[in-house]
Amino acid sequence: MNKIKYWQDRWLNQQTGWHQADVSNYLIESFSSFDLPPKSTIFVPLCGKSLDMRWFIEQGYQVIGVEASKLAIQEFFKEAALSVEVVEIEGLICWQAENIKIYQADYFDLTAAHLKTIDLIYDRASLVALPHTEQRGRADYAQHLVDIIPASIKMLLVTLDYNQQKMEGPPFAVSDAEIQDLYQATFNIKLLKEAELIEKEPRFQQKGLDSFIQRYYQLTKKG
Repeated sequence: MNKIKYWQDRWLNQQTGWHQADVSNYLIESFSSFDLPPKSTIFVPLCGKSLDMRWFIEQGYQVIGVEASKLAIQEFFKEAALSVEVVEIEGLICWQAENIKIYQADYFDLTAAHLKTIDLIYDRASLVALPHTEQRGRADYAQHLVDIIPASIKMLLVTLDYNQQKMEGPPFAVSDAEIQDLYQATFNIKLLKEAELIEKEPRFQQKGLDSFIQRYYQLTKKG
């Protein structure tokens, strides 16, 4: 399957159930604990048109995103009422406005040159969007991230966990054990919060789930 076309088609057909209509409440409540100085740069992989990016800008941060869907990027800048220009940076198409750059590209085409200025990674819907075993799945995603990020970096990672036998992803179930397997060699991992969401998720109840757990992690790169 052509994964890029799959996600582009999801945007074209408005099959975007992962897109949140509001900024994450937990992001607003917890972000100060990261002690990120003003003007720091936050990387949002597989960013779509997330409103969380607009919140980062409003708090005085710089944002770098990557998104394969041109439509998602266009809608982000239109809805944010930002004047945008399209340029080429290190071989990739980049849509940019004041305090934000979004690369219209395959995530795996990013290099260290594109992310050399970042201070924090915000992964709310990236890891859970990918299968576990396929080529360019979660293991390849995590390894590529480790390969291209700066030496000193933190990450706010959000995952979902449920009985994968009862429902196919995306979003895919990601266990705490898998987070350890993917990242413990590179990061110190701290679980910030775990919440049971099934009572607030009727669409997942309808698919047969009786548990739908969301976890928030703070990852700090070692050494």
